[in-house]
Amino acid sequence: MAELFVDRQIAAAADRTFSVLCDIEGAPAYQPAIVRVEMLTPGPFGVGTRWRETRRAMGSQATVELVVTAFEPGQMYRVEAMMGRTRYITDVRVKPLDAATCVASFAVRAEAPTLLGRLAARLMMPAMKRAMHDDLTTVAKAAERK
Repeated sequence: MAELFVDRQIAAAADRTFSVLCDIEGAPAYQPAIVRVEMLTPGPFGVGTRWRETRRAMGSQATVELVVTAFEPGQMYRVEAMMGRTRYITDVRVKPLDAATCVASFAVRAEAPTLLGRLAARLMMPAMKRAMHDDLTTVAKAAERK
């Protein structure tokens, strides 16, 4: 199993930052790597929310379907996606430091059924870590604007 963790301190309240992280439809407006989002379920964000996300990565575009499988309002959500036969599980968390500052984090693990799949997932982790760092940077800018 391949795993990685990225976090960032953000000069915005935890609830504001969590709101930005849950605004999947609005993400293309502030996330340059996200080309398009297609919501597949109606209603508020929570367990069962599904969407297709198209991203630019390493000179090409890839579309993946994601689903929220755990949700704690204002604190965390877990999103899962299949890429090939590999399942990617990402925990998105926000922890307040004080009334105006928080830490946002992404923890990702990849579960592949074959040795070749596990090796491929490990090889992708450095690029994924850079992308997640970039995502947290743009989340911080969006949360800090308000």
